Amino acid sequence: MLRQDVDGHTYIYPISGLDQNNLTSERLNLSGLFEKSVQVLGNFGAAGTLTIEGSNRKTPGANDWSPLNDPFGNALIFSVEGLQAILEHTIWVRALVASADGDTDLEVLIAAKGR
Repeated sequence: MLRQDVDGHTYIYPISGLDQNNLTSERLNLSGLFEKSVQVLGNFGAAGTLTIEGSNRKTPGANDWSPLNDPFGNALIFSVEGLQAILEHTIWVRALVASADGDTDLEVLIAAKGR
């Protein structure tokens, strides 16, 4: 995963190609970053959803992930395009697609500030 440097302190981590054949993104280590936000773009298909998940396991397994939340405590589960802040500061972050179909094609942009 190539991060894009915006200004030396802010980075964008793009995730693309999430569809019915690629339901889970690679995990991103964002442990040294703060003030994170996520933008979801693209086509969800008929009933697709995308959840932003986090884990604090050193090497997370399939069952070590939990949905992350926005600052109001709402789970980051998207069924339409949107942009939200990420409340928790986990070591790992990933995107997980559910109920994808042949029309599902999603892109995720995670922005975060470093030191």
